[in-house]
Amino acid sequence: MALYVPFFSPKEKELFSKLEEQRVALLSQIASISQATGDEAKPEHIRSFKNQYNDVVEKKINTHRGPLSDPLTTLPIELFILLVKEIISRRDGTSTKDLLTLSLVNSQWRRALVSEPTLWTDIAIGNGLKDTEVLPRVYTGLVLSGNQPIHLAIDHPAPDWREHIVPILRPHASRVRSLIIWPPSSTKLAEEAPTDDVTICEILHSLGPLPNLRQLELESKYRVNELEFTNFLNSAPNIRSITGDHLTFHQVNDCVSHEMETFTTFATLDQLLTVLPRFSRLTTLILEDLSDEEPVFRHSNSSLMTQLPLQSLNYRQSPADNLPKLISITPNLDDIGITITWKILAEILPLMRDFRLRNFALYIKCKGPWEDIFQPLDVPHFQGLKSFTFHLHGRQDSRESEAEKVERLFCIIHSSISLQKAIFVTDRRHISLEVIKTLSNLRDLTLDAIKMEGIESLSCLQQRHLESLTLYLSPHLIYKIVNTLQYPNLVSLDLACEDKLWPLGDREFDINPRNQLSSLYSIEWGLKGVKWHTTSLPSLRIIKFKDRTLQATSDFCVSMILRPHDCPSLEQVEFLQYPEWDLLYIMLERRNFLHDSSVCPIRLVSMPSSIGLVLRQPLNGLLRGRFVNRGSNQDVSLAAICEAYFDPSLAGCHFCHMSLNCCSEPISIGVTHMQVDFLLKKLIARQDLTTANPPLTEEEYLWLEKRQERYDIWNRLIDEEMMRFRPYVCEKHELGWSYLSTGFSFAGQHSRSAIIFYVGN
Repeated sequence: MALYVPFFSPKEKELFSKLEEQRVALLSQIASISQATGDEAKPEHIRSFKNQYNDVVEKKINTHRGPLSDPLTTLPIELFILLVKEIISRRDGTSTKDLLTLSLVNSQWRRALVSEPTLWTDIAIGNGLKDTEVLPRVYTGLVLSGNQPIHLAIDHPAPDWREHIVPILRPHASRVRSLIIWPPSSTKLAEEAPTDDVTICEILHSLGPLPNLRQLELESKYRVNELEFTNFLNSAPNIRSITGDHLTFHQVNDCVSHEMETFTTFATLDQLLTVLPRFSRLTTLILEDLSDEEPVFRHSNSSLMTQLPLQSLNYRQSPADNLPKLISITPNLDDIGITITWKILAEILPLMRDFRLRNFALYIKCKGPWEDIFQPLDVPHFQGLKSFTFHLHGRQDSRESEAEKVERLFCIIHSSISLQKAIFVTDRRHISLEVIKTLSNLRDLTLDAIKMEGIESLSCLQQRHLESLTLYLSPHLIYKIVNTLQYPNLVSLDLACEDKLWPLGDREFDINPRNQLSSLYSIEWGLKGVKWHTTSLPSLRIIKFKDRTLQATSDFCVSMILRPHDCPSLEQVEFLQYPEWDLLYIMLERRNFLHDSSVCPIRLVSMPSSIGLVLRQPLNGLLRGRFVNRGSNQDVSLAAICEAYFDPSLAGCHFCHMSLNCCSEPISIGVTHMQVDFLLKKLIARQDLTTANPPLTEEEYLWLEKRQERYDIWNRLIDEEMMRFRPYVCEKHELGWSYLSTGFSFAGQHSRSAIIFYVGN
């Protein structure tokens, strides 16, 4: 979100139009002299025209920014503060840094930001003192937040916690309102943590009593010590929510405040039924399945008549024999997610007749034959249901027709006019989806049935109001659905299939939706081995590749080289694997310098991690619409990468070599033995160069024509298993950061490149 709004006068609009005319004229001249002979075709002559072109592009960008009004002078101060909160409120620990950056705009902004203490209450602590700005940021947030309650987020492990951070935080312990402790990196296993690392319980106790703490979120991979955690609970009498880590029954029974509103527990439902009446304010309950170490206590005489105020229940335990008891005393439930057998489901559905459910998620566990009987006395119809999730996995019984059970269950959503989101996940080869065609207002549909062999009638999936569609199916079903049905309002499409499901020799599967997806805005492409072949996606703006192999991204780049008009609105591409750099550069050079203004330039490219300077500079320039000096196609091709990648004497991980960014970083601890053979697949040059529009230059044609020859080198080395010595990732590339290069203009200044961290990856 940008805080600036551009206003253009007629004179400025006229200047912009003239610059665009100059740009197009120079582009035509460059194309003409590039094909000419004699003095006109001299490199220095061409270079002169390209420099003129780049100057015009820069002037055009500057003009397009326009005169930008200061929102602080045009908006009420209260609205300005709300806008700033919307921008900086996030969980990645950069709130204070972002505020300090905004305070440098001018003195007015600085006074406005510094004088509003509620802006500075989100305080994040990074991984020790590796970030030299951690302590100044923490201190700044504590001071400028005044006496406001603070929200503390800690990145665990924190090795400098005791000596440097605790003395700053402890005087403000009474202001801590919420506390989140983030887990270590997914590759740093618990047993590999340093022996002197501060534990989570040490962090909790070192802050001293937290009398006003109301929310605790422990997203840790470690189980906390029960006795120490119990002592901590006694020092936080006003806590209302504990999520992430799981309370034992002893803690729920003896230590947790009866004012608790949300908690996650390992306690069995049989145990909880004896104590839940004490929690008069409890609205959200999450029951996790028992750990191997958790003792099971059964209270066979547990019986309750008191109604509970629960509004949200997430039940993940097994068995669920007492679930009907809980359902019978919680009439206010509007959000339910339960793991359950057919038999218990038949018992609780009649008890839910008067429920006003908004979200209902069912995870059916098929067990023995007596647990798989589904004969409910009554199946309610939930009129106000907004979201429905259905999971069916496990053994398939033969005592009762599963198709009949599913059809009977789906009566709860049949002909619903309120249901907007539906998710169906199953490992069955056959399942009826006829209920979908009765959902007249369905907007979001997910089908995850990778083993499904067929759909009785494709027309059941025809939903003209559908806006988001996710398909994890076999290739032939995806082909039929996408290429046959019409979704005029579809905005988002997510496609995926398993590589092993492909029939031998059927790798050139085309997805060709023609004109049925005229409103499609974004695609997530996870079709392994499927050839990219789309001929008309006029509204597509974003494509995200979810496959880590090269074939799909290479086919896509070649397709956009040959036919940029297939996706005229495309401007953002996200790669999960580094692309072939020569193909990416040729694609950008052809597309971003087209004479046809109806084809949008690509302005943002996302990579799985950082890239070398030799690649980064030309990429940034091309995304800004400038001519650049770059290495030859051969220098950045897969053939060139092969020379270093398959040389065992050279250091560097898979990511280092694929990004031409070799480094001497140590190999990441958790992935030392992880091999890259699951990433490296043989490649096939699937292309028809005669379809190019506009036509390829002679140089481009010759380079693409010999693409298979370069692949042959790659394929031969894979056959020889030369990649097995190459580690998957080093410490530099395992951080979970995505590298974005962009040519967009934001907030009055052009953006060259950025590194974005996606929390939770």
